[in-house]
Amino acid sequence: MIVTVAAFATTLLAQQPVDKPTLELYQQRFVIRAGSEVVRVPLRESVELPPAVMFRRDDNYAVWDERGATARSGSWSYSTRLAEFPTSSRFFRREEVVETLALVKKGTRRLEATGISGAKRLGSKAFFLARWDDSGGKPWQEGLIEVDLSDAKPKPRVLGRFEGFSVARAIIDDKLSQVDGGLEVVTQGAKAWGVARYNPKQNAFTFRALGVKLQSYIPLTSGGGLYVETTSFGTTAAGEIELKTGKRRLLYQGRGLARFVDAALPRILVGTTPIGRLLVNTGTGVETAIGGADEVRHNGRYVIAWSPAESPKSARLFDSERLIELAAWKSK
Repeated sequence: MIVTVAAFATTLLAQQPVDKPTLELYQQRFVIRAGSEVVRVPLRESVELPPAVMFRRDDNYAVWDERGATARSGSWSYSTRLAEFPTSSRFFRREEVVETLALVKKGTRRLEATGISGAKRLGSKAFFLARWDDSGGKPWQEGLIEVDLSDAKPKPRVLGRFEGFSVARAIIDDKLSQVDGGLEVVTQGAKAWGVARYNPKQNAFTFRALGVKLQSYIPLTSGGGLYVETTSFGTTAAGEIELKTGKRRLLYQGRGLARFVDAALPRILVGTTPIGRLLVNTGTGVETAIGGADEVRHNGRYVIAWSPAESPKSARLFDSERLIELAAWKSK
């Protein structure tokens, strides 16, 4: 009878939820188990891109899709990929046009726009920030496009260029903001990064510098964002910034490249140092070494660091608040 009770107790304990988290890789997803909780984190963040961005006023439409910019009114329509813009003498000096044509001939650039860095509507007018990427995926030109939906036969019209380039990378991105009746975008210029603005009433482009070299920028719903910059002293500074006032909250300083993993709380940053890479909780200042981990993902209470990025051989699981290692995984 005693043996039966002991066996029953052992079975019951085996069925109890395990408090200590475990980490495993299954079908291109990391699986975290902690008690009754199961969290699945995919290797690749799948971001659903809209097939098109569309604005409408009565029977008039302004659309950006695989055809480029299209304006339509009833049965009439006009589409363009803005191939004439990069060689326009209205916007570019002769030497710039010559350089562009030479690179087009070499195959590293195309005259047709690749995508848009953002789109917004102000009144009856739709705006698209068209972007040109080179063969390596690096932006080499952006131009602000306007479509007046009050026209009988609206057509896309290039207004001009912002100072520098945005941090947009997706084919259809969302880096353009509507602020105080105008349009704004965070850009990196030749000598500084800051806020580039278009005032539709004055048809004027302006730029307000905020720093020297922008490493990365993540917009926040508050109207500001998370920035990482290289300062004039060669150091790296990261924090939160209010774009309207320029007010900053410094969260991290160091040397070498750094980036915020995402915009979620707590703000987790990956910093590169001479002795390796660090995970940093910028709210508490807690940090821990992660070696040469190629990829880092933040998921609520957890942070996963793994390597290599595409085909993981090892991974570590951390608590996002204390950055204490909770579990580890290695391929067999």
